[in-house]
Amino acid sequence: MVWIPPPPLHTALGLFETYDLLAARAAEEGKHIGPLYEDIVLGLYAAILKPGDIAVDVGAHDGHHTFPMSSIVGPQGHVFAVEAIDVVYMTLLQYAARHGRYNITAMNIAASDKAGEATFTYYRKIPGYSGLLPAKLPHTDEELGTSTMTVQCAPLDLVIPRERRVRFIKLDIEGGEFHALKGARELISQHRPVMAFENGLERAAAQYGYSADDFFSLFDEIDYVPHFISGHKLTPEYWARANRPHFFELVALPRELAGLAAWVHYIALKRAAGPFTLDDWREAIQLDAAPQTMSRP
Repeated sequence: MVWIPPPPLHTALGLFETYDLLAARAAEEGKHIGPLYEDIVLGLYAAILKPGDIAVDVGAHDGHHTFPMSSIVGPQGHVFAVEAIDVVYMTLLQYAARHGRYNITAMNIAASDKAGEATFTYYRKIPGYSGLLPAKLPHTDEELGTSTMTVQCAPLDLVIPRERRVRFIKLDIEGGEFHALKGARELISQHRPVMAFENGLERAAAQYGYSADDFFSLFDEIDYVPHFISGHKLTPEYWARANRPHFFELVALPRELAGLAAWVHYIALKRAAGPFTLDDWREAIQLDAAPQTMSRP
């Protein structure tokens, strides 16, 4: 177990209390709670990543996380951005080139556990809901601008170089995260990155054909512990609860870095207190400011 110093937090809150604070903050800001979860993810990789590091952004979309990651790791680091939608991938490439982000490699593939072609459902008017399987949305195909395309699938184990350690992986591919993680088991086992990923638990499992046992068995196999974005541990008991808080963003920590869960909770409470910029996060959350005896994640 790696020793990790506790965050500057006097009182830890329970799962429901943390959710209530985040939901109240989202309402106060006039937002859905999802953007707050995205901010917590940003806060987490701002604490983990350092100049020269390697990160992977699966479901990079418009670069919402790709470009902050690129700024943090700097010219000596690198970000691999995986995006299945060709038009979005091209926009990402153009923006990166226009702004001199030469530390970004964009890949026009869909991350999965098998290589080959697949049919991908694209919602032109709400592209963030696009995925390898159709989403269940309360809109007509006309309202969504629905179409299908053929995409190339590939396991991350086959496409992400391993010469340098990957320290952070973010995944948001509308239910396909479980299979993408299955396709990255060798990479994860070798590099032990911190991971943040969207997952609808039983809804995603029903859509993509796996069970709660499959989900937890995967994390046992790679020796990781899944947590809600609040920093609280996700257990099979919580998976089965009908009245659990609506946390659809998860964090997976290597078992040897279990102490980082307290930092995830700290970041969640910081976001519940108010909005932060990337520079605010980097200044406020500095694991490197801890005693020098700490082993770096």
